[in-house]
Amino acid sequence: MVDPRCLPPDTLKALAAERLGQHAPSAAQRALPAESAEAAMAAKPNQAQGLDGLLVALRDLELAEEGHLPGGRGLARGRALAQDLLSVTLEAWDNEGRRGALRLPRPALAADPVTRRRLALRPMGQHDEAILSFESRFDDDGEARPWVALGGPSLAELLPVEDWPEPRLIAACLVAGLRGLAALQQQGLGHGALGPEHLIFTLDGVRLAWLDPVLPTPPRPEDDLAALGRAVGALDPEGHDSLGALAWGFAESPPPNVGLAVDLLRRSMGQSLLERRHELAMHARAQGRRHRHAQALHLSRRLSLALPPPAGVFCLKAERDAVMVLADATAAQLRGGPATAWPTRFLPVLWSPEHGLDASAARSLVRAWTTRARGDEPRRVAQQAELGSTDEGAAGLVRWLQLQLSLRTERMLMARSTP
Repeated sequence: MVDPRCLPPDTLKALAAERLGQHAPSAAQRALPAESAEAAMAAKPNQAQGLDGLLVALRDLELAEEGHLPGGRGLARGRALAQDLLSVTLEAWDNEGRRGALRLPRPALAADPVTRRRLALRPMGQHDEAILSFESRFDDDGEARPWVALGGPSLAELLPVEDWPEPRLIAACLVAGLRGLAALQQQGLGHGALGPEHLIFTLDGVRLAWLDPVLPTPPRPEDDLAALGRAVGALDPEGHDSLGALAWGFAESPPPNVGLAVDLLRRSMGQSLLERRHELAMHARAQGRRHRHAQALHLSRRLSLALPPPAGVFCLKAERDAVMVLADATAAQLRGGPATAWPTRFLPVLWSPEHGLDASAARSLVRAWTTRARGDEPRRVAQQAELGSTDEGAAGLVRWLQLQLSLRTERMLMARSTP
């Protein structure tokens, strides 16, 4: 059975709330904090013996968070970050606003010289850059206290996530955790209480905080790796990313040592990099296609505007009645349609640089020219001569209309098939 004094503070409070919430409390009991030791005694008057360990650990946390533990003068204390058999570690700030962790002995051991000397010593082993570990800090009264400067926020402050996983963040946390665990194992040590709150974001990157817990049994490497997998896997709860899936693999079936975990991470990162490289290559190709597509579309529009229609007034067809199909073209616009005489004011605009081409009206002009032989051809020829134009000019205008219609169709197809 796990000693309640070795549980993370939040886990201990949740366990206390679960154990104490089996009976409906009275009005006086509801006035007490739900996770307090006093509420436990009120809710379980006949079961105190079964809750003794939980009550003692919970009461120590209460005293620590309420500022009743001795030591730490000159520091502003906050919530409990960790606990072990001998001590409680609190979040604290110094006079310059720097955030850190302050380790204080439990109330029952505060006067014990052996416990105080053990906590005042620096952790066993040599200091490593991959680990944020305790150093001695002197109180205002001159007594040394264990203190670790945490600097930035922890991974716990980013949870729970509500977006797609960020592979770089998952990789950074996994690498930092494995580097820290490797540094500890090289010294014959273990972490023992790894969680999201122990992965700290600093100016030098992510680092593993080790609070040198005093545990009943030495932690095993696979337990630390499983805890690291659960902490980092919370960034990718569904396992969408390959590195997130690897973290959950560590949580469910941890490797026996850090060296094997590092090899698995390298292979997974290599595969992830290959997938990312392929994704970027496909994206670059798609971007290249879109760029060439946009260039072609732009050139098509520029070409349609760069070729003005042949100037002149043309008779494209004369019907058997008095109606004729006329076209009046200038460099600025093209007007055309059925009319009974020239000049006329009621010819609609078929093309202009501002409004583009009226495709339906343009097709009607092309159709009139191609079927001109079915109408009154002598009268059309006479009208053409009267307008001062030739059939060669009219044929050039029709070819210009056909070219504009082709360019317009090409632009529509390109717009519908955007890569």
